[in-house]
Amino acid sequence: MKKTRALTLSLAAIASVVVVEGAAGLLTNSLALISDALHALFDVIATLTLLVATRMSLKPPDETHTYGHGKIESIGGFLGGLLLSALGVDIVWSAFSRLAEGEHNVTPE
Repeated sequence: MKKTRALTLSLAAIASVVVVEGAAGLLTNSLALISDALHALFDVIATLTLLVATRMSLKPPDETHTYGHGKIESIGGFLGGLLLSALGVDIVWSAFSRLAEGEHNVTPE
């Protein structure tokens, strides 16, 4: 129960970061803030995946899972890592695209 409570609190905190950074990034056209908001959004998805996996891992052993469901938590963490890696590649791609196009607005218009 402690594991899921901590994940639920983390989920709420990260979701609030997404809203604040996303709004600030869109208002200022800042790739750094938008990227960080997207990173936090993927953290929300990863944390939600881990929360579901953790709840599933707490199930007691049954006929088909005689040692329990504990390994599902590791699979959830792995999927979250894949999501964050994909986002990292996309952020790097966007940064290089902006550099190549010469887009360098620093101040809002």
